[in-house]
Amino acid sequence: GRTARAGRPGESISLMIPGDAAHWGKVYGTAGIQKDSLQDINPTAFEVQAAREACRLAVELESKVHQTSKKQFEETWKKRTADELEIMLSDSDVDAEEMRPKAPKRQLAGLYHQLLV
Repeated sequence: GRTARAGRPGESISLMIPGDAAHWGKVYGTAGIQKDSLQDINPTAFEVQAAREACRLAVELESKVHQTSKKQFEETWKKRTADELEIMLSDSDVDAEEMRPKAPKRQLAGLYHQLLV
């Protein structure tokens, strides 16, 4: 995950196979992270699978949040533009926007709760 943005401290977790150790050693060295500050957690197969599933859900959630935000922005630009130009939209344009389904928020909430479990 991303961490330490804008000079702020942070923590990260790196999952790697033994062959990746040299590569990550270079990454950590470049970032100024001392080898003795790293902790090997020796996860079980179950924990690795659970981490994979959590990552998959997080990626899916982030993608859906982005898609929903983009769609909402695209749908509301017409109204904002009309307001700025001080023109009125037809009733059918306004009604279509107001009747937009609220289901995406419920779907995102469901994914979020799956991720927390």
